[in-house]
Amino acid sequence: MKAGFILLTLLVFSNVSWGDWLESQKSRIEAVGDKPTISELDMLNQLVGNEPDSERKAIIRELAWHKLQTIPDFPEQIRDHILKKKEEFKSAQISLDDYQSARHLFGPLGRVPDPRVVGLLGEFLHDEDWPAGKSLEAELDKLQPNSVLAMRTLGNLLEKPAVQGEPSSYQLHDVATWQLWYEQVKAGTRTFRFKGDPQEYSLTGPVREAREPKTTRPAIVSNSAQKGPTETANKTTGIPIWPLTIAGVILAVAIWFATKRKSSAA
Repeated sequence: MKAGFILLTLLVFSNVSWGDWLESQKSRIEAVGDKPTISELDMLNQLVGNEPDSERKAIIRELAWHKLQTIPDFPEQIRDHILKKKEEFKSAQISLDDYQSARHLFGPLGRVPDPRVVGLLGEFLHDEDWPAGKSLEAELDKLQPNSVLAMRTLGNLLEKPAVQGEPSSYQLHDVATWQLWYEQVKAGTRTFRFKGDPQEYSLTGPVREAREPKTTRPAIVSNSAQKGPTETANKTTGIPIWPLTIAGVILAVAIWFATKRKSSAA
């Protein structure tokens, strides 16, 4: 009897807590205006990235996703904020922790399936310098340029990423491969898909068919196919042809003379 009462109390308390959480999240989302702050954008990205493992979380995710889609320039706001903090860090106006805090905005974007996010991250692939210089980078090897953070975020976001493997293991030397991939996407010769979504996208939105860049590299031709038949035979047998040819001529002349001599003797 006592155990049943305790279980009932826990269930009631759980429902009340979930109900409070649901209402509080709804209120936070509804409070976001047309010109959201960076904190509000970060909050929306976090909610969109949550796994909808319950009905309540799925409701909140959809509300946050709808709100985020009504903010056309949210990628630009995130980009400008990170670059502003980078300049402030370079000029010693803010600390390393403050700059790192701004760069944490990359993480949640790896779960926001929006072509505008791909465009934002693609542009950051070319932000390869570390503003504090090589000495600090050597001391704190966990710090990477924004290009590496953008590349890892894209790896989490996309099906068939430009570099295979765990995105967290991508290194600076992988950036060039991603830069080539993004240039093809930007040129419209390549499409992409978000994880769990069969739809193909370009930077402007959904497209009907997948596009892969056509190679302009000439076909690889084997050495034997490039050479003439005599050269190929030489390479195959390892015996020069010209001595055999001379020997054949000499033999033919000798046979002719022998035949001629027999005819004269007869």
